[in-house]
Amino acid sequence: MIYSNPEFSYLLAYNNPEYCYHLTYKKPEHCCNLAFSNPEFCYHMTYSNPEFSYLLAYSNPEYCYNLAYSIPEFCYHMTYKNPEHCYNLAYSNPEFCYHMTYSNPEFSYLLTYSNPRAASLNPCLAPYKGYSVD
Repeated sequence: MIYSNPEFSYLLAYNNPEYCYHLTYKKPEHCCNLAFSNPEFCYHMTYSNPEFSYLLAYSNPEYCYNLAYSIPEFCYHMTYKNPEHCYNLAYSNPEFCYHMTYSNPEFSYLLTYSNPRAASLNPCLAPYKGYSVD
């Protein structure tokens, strides 16, 4: 049912965040595909269940990169809710960080403001805290 009917999964997960969290833990690929094909779903899940987003991004960085690239609000929200998550993501994926800092200054400001260590350890965030990028 879940694999043959994406709409079913979307409605089930939308109305029951715990279901998607459990599904993500058991089968990350499924939830990743569902969220990737339906950005509105992922934005909702992110907003209502930060743990879901953290687990999904932790198990599939490419997913989070693509999502943040197409929906800056997603990463801005995650930064506000879970600074460690965005810090880890930026630290492990410099390309993601460069893109986000270039396209979304608020993201960079919030990330460096809530977690100064990110600026000192990640060159792409350095300018926002007065560090040299050399």
